[in-house]
Amino acid sequence: MAELRNDLAAWRILLAAVRTGSIRETALQADLPAAKVSRIISELERELGFELLDRSTRPMKPTPSCRDLVEGMTPLLAGFDRMWEHFSKKEAMRHVSFAAPIDLCRLYFSALVAKWADAHPGITFDIRPEATADDVRNGLVDVAVINYVPLDATGLVLRRYNSSRTPLLATPEYIRAHGAPSSPEDLAQHTGLLLETVMHPPTQILKKNGAASPILRWKEVFTTHDQMTLRELVLSSLGITVDLYAGHVLPEIRRGRLVPIMPGWRREPWQMSVVTRWEDEARSKALSDFAAYVALEAEATWAPIREETNRVVEEAFRRRLRS
Repeated sequence: MAELRNDLAAWRILLAAVRTGSIRETALQADLPAAKVSRIISELERELGFELLDRSTRPMKPTPSCRDLVEGMTPLLAGFDRMWEHFSKKEAMRHVSFAAPIDLCRLYFSALVAKWADAHPGITFDIRPEATADDVRNGLVDVAVINYVPLDATGLVLRRYNSSRTPLLATPEYIRAHGAPSSPEDLAQHTGLLLETVMHPPTQILKKNGAASPILRWKEVFTTHDQMTLRELVLSSLGITVDLYAGHVLPEIRRGRLVPIMPGWRREPWQMSVVTRWEDEARSKALSDFAAYVALEAEATWAPIREETNRVVEEAFRRRLRS
């Protein structure tokens, strides 16, 4: 029969007895008969070869040798408890909260999540419209698709899947009515159509060959929180957009319904990543597998779209130069 001194449960009972000073109270806490608790402590004493508790006092007192044992055993048991909690939760995650920009949720990620859920019964999802890296870090959401590089990535796992640059776009009708700006300073004579989300304030500068523009000034500004609404605003000839991802309007750019303006000038690239907390991934293989799946699928999907978008935009710029 295994020695009792190798049984963690026996040591927990001893620590409880030292803490309570009572066999009866220890038995109540351990949900065991008092006689069994007494036998466990007596057997430990026999195996160790010395007395652990002074039973002549009320409450009982630990002997000096017992105090030395308790001092060494307490952090060991605490460490074991932390390890057990960590690994016992390794597969415990059965509900995942997932967030992505509204347009990407509608067009792509909701179907991707549904595909994963269908292949992994028992895991459910809460799909949210948008979240930041800090929301992930603070445990408000499990997995998030973000479109920027966080200044502080401590405690996070970032899986980059796409980087895309956005040109300024307007309709030919708007340009005929208001003219085409040739520099960032000219935008002060135009209406700006801008995106404002929980992840991003409206764009304030543009870049060309690594050089930054002055802070953008507009005659008027319309702001919206999602790309699809921004798409409708620019197609309605209300102004010029600097924030609309060109991949959302490739057919319109091909047909000339939207035209890129101010060659070379772009907003900062969208830096797309799938973000999780390191400690969540360490605890849940299911979560880690899901995040890796989303990033790999997104990278495979958006790489050809990025290349096609760049080609279509450059062709549109060349058509304008020839016209």
